[in-house]
Amino acid sequence: MKIPTLLQNLTLLDWILIVTFIGLVAFLGQTFVPRYGWAIGTVAALFLLYLAKSRRDKLNGQK
Repeated sequence: MKIPTLLQNLTLLDWILIVTFIGLVAFLGQTFVPRYGWAIGTVAALFLLYLAKSRRDKLNGQK
């Protein structure tokens, strides 16, 4: 997994959307699974963001 390439080419709007999305999914996870939902939601959000960023990079012709 190439962490530095995942963090490249992100604008301020991207970072705002990332933080908002992680917070929202963690909140939803906490709502459905009260004990560890925030952790499950955070991991799920990070995984979904990883998929979205890698697909966006492929569409833009980046590695």
